Amino acid sequence: MIVPHKTFYREIKTGENILGGYLLNDREFVYSLIIENSKLKEQSIIGDNNLLFNTVNRLSNVGFKINTEVLEFILDKGLDYKLFTDPNFIHPLEIKKKKIKKI
Repeated sequence: MIVPHKTFYREIKTGENILGGYLLNDREFVYSLIIENSKLKEQSIIGDNNLLFNTVNRLSNVGFKINTEVLEFILDKGLDYKLFTDPNFIHPLEIKKKKIKKI
C-alpha cells in the first residue's frame, strides 16, 4: 500500500467506535460498518468481543490489483455472456412499485 489505512477500533474509555479507512481527511465517515435495517426487531451492534474491527482492518491491509484484461473482457462482452444485466433493463417489480400509491 502506498498509504496505510486508518484502523477501525473501539475507544475503551468512552466505548465509541472509531472508524478508519482511506482518504477520510479526518472527516466522519458517512456509512457505519453495520447498516441499520428498519425491518429487524433489534439492530445489529458491534460487541466488545466482536472481531469485526480486526477483520475489516486485516482486509484493508490486502493489496488489490485490477486485472485489466479481464476488465476489458467484461466491459466488451459482459452483456453477451450475461455477466451483468442490461443497464436499460427495468425489473417488473420496479414498474409495479411505481404504480402503487402509498396511503
